[in-house]
Amino acid sequence: MFTEVFGLGRAAALSAVISILVVLVLGIFLFFYLAPPNTITITSGPEGSTFRRTAGRYAKILQRNGVTLLQGWVSYRDGCQVYTIDSLIRL
Repeated sequence: MFTEVFGLGRAAALSAVISILVVLVLGIFLFFYLAPPNTITITSGPEGSTFRRTAGRYAKILQRNGVTLLQGWVSYRDGCQVYTIDSLIRL
């Protein structure tokens, strides 16, 4: 049928059908592979800080959409920020 409609030989029709199938399968794979993540990690400030409260509000908003927010934090020692290895890696 395909060969009769477009006037192509069997090999050309078969290669066209295979090419279309490959593009469709690749498109479906990329659609699911490139979906947004279900878990997000954020670094916020110490307990009681504005940064921590803001991160908590984001967590509630994201949770409504099925996204989990993992909170890391920055600690303070002698008035200076002390970063953990995890928070430096996230940067």
